[in-house]
Amino acid sequence: METVAVRWNVELETWLVLPLVDDSINQQGTHSWLAFDEWASQQDDSIRLRFVIQGENYVCRWLTLPGVQGRHLAKALPFALEETLIEDIRQYHLVTAGKKGKFTHRIYCTLSDQIHRLLEACNLHHITPEELIPETSLITENTIIHKDEFWLINIPGLTEAKVHEAALSGFLESLCNNLDSGSQQAITIIDTSLDSANLLKTQIDSSFSGVFASVSVKQGEYSDLTHQSLKAKCFNLLTNEFRPAEVKVKKPSAWWK
Repeated sequence: METVAVRWNVELETWLVLPLVDDSINQQGTHSWLAFDEWASQQDDSIRLRFVIQGENYVCRWLTLPGVQGRHLAKALPFALEETLIEDIRQYHLVTAGKKGKFTHRIYCTLSDQIHRLLEACNLHHITPEELIPETSLITENTIIHKDEFWLINIPGLTEAKVHEAALSGFLESLCNNLDSGSQQAITIIDTSLDSANLLKTQIDSSFSGVFASVSVKQGEYSDLTHQSLKAKCFNLLTNEFRPAEVKVKKPSAWWK
């Protein structure tokens, strides 16, 4: 199934699409974001697609809720999240996606209106969205990886986010200042440039010494490292009211009936 990246543009108030090459996250420097209508007009009718929603269009939170059982989680989440989100909690579509330990849950928060607009645009162009996959969920756990002008971070139980290069130092400071020494597992920094990766490693080692068990660097690219993730089962934000309708194939009656 074909997979494309999508990003909500606040200024244009529209979804933008970036076709992916060979079903992987690879721009190859030749692709540019297209307005959804422009891109959709070039697609076949009744096409079924997976979308990778960009990290700037959702928020991921790790919440520890001691004593809250699974059957009560949906009721507890709005109260636990409302002080951490910009918009009113009622405007968000909340999806639980795994947990660490017994009571620490990962929650994806996406504005419902934006999902509605995406599905309306799909319906207008006879496109069936099968999945809406969070971009940051595709990277390896305990990894910080460079992609374009952003760093994607996935540290289970602590944070999962897409952070602009200019904001990374402040983000790490707010994240690590209250963490105890040795409280976090080893992390790996991945970049196409080892110089850039080593620079970030030096910053973490000097500013947050001992917080992580170790910090290593590795040369690699986001597109290559997420290719396998897309082949496996991915987290899907199209749940509840946004769940895609099942396509029922009407089979002809047997000749003897």
